[in-house]
Amino acid sequence: MRSCSAPLCTLAIVGVGLSFVWSQDGAIARVSTFQIGIYLDVATSEALREVRAAGFDVVWLHASEALLDDAGREGLKVIAYLSGNDREGNRLDLERLKGQIQRYRSHPAIVAWDVVDEPDVWKVPPEQMGQAYELVKKLDPARPVYTVVARPNSYRLFASATDLLAVDCYPVPRSSVEDVAGCVSQARSAKSGSPVVAVIQAFRPPTGAEREPSPKEVRLMTYLAIASGAKSLLYYTYGYGGIPGVRSSWTMPRDSRLLWQELLKLVQEVRRLAPIVQESVASSELACASRAVTAIAAGDGLHYVIAINSTDRILNVRCASRNGREIEEGRSIFRDERLTPLHREIAFSLDPSDVGVYSVRFAQ
Repeated sequence: MRSCSAPLCTLAIVGVGLSFVWSQDGAIARVSTFQIGIYLDVATSEALREVRAAGFDVVWLHASEALLDDAGREGLKVIAYLSGNDREGNRLDLERLKGQIQRYRSHPAIVAWDVVDEPDVWKVPPEQMGQAYELVKKLDPARPVYTVVARPNSYRLFASATDLLAVDCYPVPRSSVEDVAGCVSQARSAKSGSPVVAVIQAFRPPTGAEREPSPKEVRLMTYLAIASGAKSLLYYTYGYGGIPGVRSSWTMPRDSRLLWQELLKLVQEVRRLAPIVQESVASSELACASRAVTAIAAGDGLHYVIAINSTDRILNVRCASRNGREIEEGRSIFRDERLTPLHREIAFSLDPSDVGVYSVRFAQ
C-alpha cells in the first residue's frame, strides 16, 4: 500500500527498476527515470527479445501470463492493457476489469495499467473512466493508470481519471509534425504538475490509403515531444497482425527497415539525453532567437540547446547570454561539431528537416 506523509514520496516497483514520485495528494509528480517504450500490438517472445536488444525499457501489450513472463525474463517493464470496454466500445465492464487486475497484479513486470485505449474515440464517458480509475486504485494502489487520449479537446475531460496522461497525435501526412509539440503542451496544461507521455507515430497505416512517416519525420516528432516537456516516449508500433481481406501483417524491422534503423538511433540518443531532460528547467542564462529552439539548464552545470528545423529551408540560429557572461564553448552532443563562441553568443545552422542538440558552457 502506498503511503506518504512528506510533501513527496517515492514508490519503487519491485523487480523492474522503475519508480514514481507521488505528491501528498496522490498525484504523480514525476517519473524518476525517462522511459523509452514501444507498442506491441501482436507480441511474441521474438519481438520482446528484439525490442529489448534495441534498447527499449517499456512495452505496451495485451496482458497474459505468458507474455508477462517473457517480458520479465527480458528485463522489460510492461504497461498492461486490459481492454476494459465492452464489444461496442463505449461501456466499461468493471467486473471483467476487476478480474483481470486480480489475476495479474502480483506480476513484477507490470508497471502501469491501461484500462481503455483512446476513451474519447470510443466515446467512453469520463464518469465511467473515473469509476474504473477508482477501482484500479482500490485493487492495486501502487501502480499508476496510463491512459492515451487522442483529441486535445478531450485531455481535460479524462485528466482526473488517470495518473499518466499520454497523447497520440499522428499528424503525418495530413498536417505538420509540429502538431506533436502542441499536443504535449496542451496535455501538460490539462494535467498540470504531472508527467505527460508522448506516443510517437511510427507505423504504416493498415489500409494503405496513407503513407507511413519518414525516418526524418519520426526524428522531428521525437524531439518536438521532448522539447515540449514530455517525460517519457512510446512509439506506435512494432507491428500488427493481418486480417484476411482487410489488411496484411506488418512489422517495422522487416517491412520498414529504414524506419526501424532510425528508431535504433533515436533510442540511443534519447537514452543519453534522458538524465539531462528529466530534471532540466528552462534556461535563465541563454536566450535563442527562434521559436524552433529550446534552451534548458541541467544539473550538470551545462546549458543545452535543442534545435528543431521542421521546415524545408536552412535554419540559422543565434543564442546569446542573457546576463552578459562569456560563453566558453559550444559543441554538438551527437555530431563531431564544435561551435565557435563570439564572446556572449553562439551561432549555427540546421539543414531542412534536421535536429541539433548542443551543450553550452559559460566561462567561470
